[in-house]
Amino acid sequence: MIDIELDSLVYYKTEIDEKLSNIETDYNEKIDLRSEKAHEGSPGGIATLTTDGKHTRVEIPWTNATELLDETDTDSVMNPLRTHSLIGYKSILKDEKGVPNGVANIDSNGKIPIALIPDLGSVQSFYAETVSDMLALLNVYQGDRCIVYNDPDTNNNKEYIAIVDGPNDITDWGEVPVYNAVTSVNGEVGAVVLTKYNVSDIMDNYNDIVALQADVQTNKDDISTLTSEVGAIDNDLSGLTLVVDDHETRITEIEKFAQTSGPSSSRPTSPVVGLQYYDTDLIQPIWYNGTEWTDALGNPVDTTYIVE
Repeated sequence: MIDIELDSLVYYKTEIDEKLSNIETDYNEKIDLRSEKAHEGSPGGIATLTTDGKHTRVEIPWTNATELLDETDTDSVMNPLRTHSLIGYKSILKDEKGVPNGVANIDSNGKIPIALIPDLGSVQSFYAETVSDMLALLNVYQGDRCIVYNDPDTNNNKEYIAIVDGPNDITDWGEVPVYNAVTSVNGEVGAVVLTKYNVSDIMDNYNDIVALQADVQTNKDDISTLTSEVGAIDNDLSGLTLVVDDHETRITEIEKFAQTSGPSSSRPTSPVVGLQYYDTDLIQPIWYNGTEWTDALGNPVDTTYIVE
């Protein structure tokens, strides 16, 4: 009887050991052992993921991964792992790797895979009905914007920009300045196309310019007329100059004949041939023969006054 019971116990122990072995094998397939050094970012290490399967911005460039379990973690749900003698190691479940809210592998170069890095250069835009809704937003980072559109306090209905990562207080948000939109242009609304006729000041200036242009044209016409008149006067002056020159020539010729007596020093300087001159110094009449002055017999007289 005792032998039968011992055989039964041995059988059950063997069966239990086999089941425990299967459980341990299955569990070992679901965990990934990592040394503490791996947690620090060495190739094959881990990093946390957000609900959308990306690294959080605060982890870039630092990998602030979720702490893994160790043998001293008495409060952890992973406490049963210590039955596997994992002294000095940290561990995670394989199905926690590469999934939202899980952890991410570091590639063989010790870098975070590009597919798991959030777009650090983009700015997120959010819409919240109230300020309270805005303060409850998750995954908000510095520079992100939020429009509050239906807050009970209408003064809060505006656009805000996050001043810090993870803003959860109104002081963590700054108001985005709003510039008043144009409601009309020169009293016109809608798709306004302005011309000079729509702006009174421009139209007044335009009329002034048109009037000035007319005045300028009138002045140009007057100047053209004056120019013509001046030209005519110039022509008249030219004719008068010719007449005066002719008169002066004639006067000179007349003077040659009019001056018929006087001292020897006053004899005509350009006398005509045959001119008679009474020389009061010689007390006799003399005649100019074309080269010199002579007496009635043709003898030269007083060569001092002979014209060369």
